[in-house]
Amino acid sequence: MKGARALLNGYLGQGFQSDNPERMKGGGTQYLAISTNGDRIQLDPSVRSLFRPAIAHLRRCGLNPTTNVVWNQGAVPMLRRETYVPCMFERAYAPPNVRELDWARDWQKVIEAASMKSKFPGVMKDWGFSGLIPRSLVFRPGDTVDIPQDMDSVWFKRTVETTGGINVEGPVGRADLDATVRRFQRRDEAFQVQEHVPGDDYSNQYFAEFDGTLRFLATTEQVVINGHHAGNETSSDNWGPLTHAIAQKLVALGLRGFFGIDFRVNGLTGRVTEFNLRVNGSSVPEYLRVQFGFDKVFLIRETQVNPRLSLTQALDRLKNTGHELDSTGGAVAYLWGWFKTGRTLGIAIYGDDARARYDEVSRILLAA
Repeated sequence: MKGARALLNGYLGQGFQSDNPERMKGGGTQYLAISTNGDRIQLDPSVRSLFRPAIAHLRRCGLNPTTNVVWNQGAVPMLRRETYVPCMFERAYAPPNVRELDWARDWQKVIEAASMKSKFPGVMKDWGFSGLIPRSLVFRPGDTVDIPQDMDSVWFKRTVETTGGINVEGPVGRADLDATVRRFQRRDEAFQVQEHVPGDDYSNQYFAEFDGTLRFLATTEQVVINGHHAGNETSSDNWGPLTHAIAQKLVALGLRGFFGIDFRVNGLTGRVTEFNLRVNGSSVPEYLRVQFGFDKVFLIRETQVNPRLSLTQALDRLKNTGHELDSTGGAVAYLWGWFKTGRTLGIAIYGDDARARYDEVSRILLAA
């Protein structure tokens, strides 16, 4: 973060829904890696016993994380000259002493206007970007769902997002259309139906500084394992210009912090498919990649660890096998808050042959 000290709260309940409260709490631990001396970070008391081995590992990786922890992920006051970095701005969790300030009101307004999948087609039209998106329809409870016959294949998107759940289904063909419509209607919430366009999925990752300076972090690609979006890697293609004007509009309206804009590319044609106006799965690793000066990062959010290992023992394996990050590359366990409940670590690999190195790191962490 530029300039002033920051108050960081990565609690995933800001921006996601889940039936697993531990997942919400533990997701905030990734912000420790991007903190610096003088910052304050809000963490849940449930991860307190993991803090010392985590911070020791991050220091060995060349980082200087804060030790000033607020063991509470609820709303706490901001201190003078602090900036604010949440998972996503949500009034209930925002510092109570700034909620009525203009910047906080503007941030909340842009989240309310554009973050929901049901709002996406409307704001893209209002802002003059409708030509960049696939044909998209929004249906609300009680609406008659009429999908044009020439939309042969579509995606169904929930209005709200869950972590660890299925928020998007597709592509859905005509044969399965009616059943999918009924399933989404039973949720009794608005949903979006978006025309399927061929191509590959990408996301442009951004960080907006508190003063409104926009930083483009990277174009990323999905890493899919067994049909599941398990992680991301930095793309060798730079598709930033496709979405920069949209990002600039969001920031001009008041958006701050991490966010991403997803799109699909087929040859020379790109189509913007959705906003993610919150921390994304690749946000922290890409932020660190820029800081470290590496060209690429390969990350898997939930790397299984041998259940007999403590966090100290797992991180020592990275150190003792020479895989812990140094100036030439290596592994950073950037997300450690799901270790107790899920026995997983978020692992980011920097440097050459990152995919192959990740496979070796995964084997080492899982070995008896």
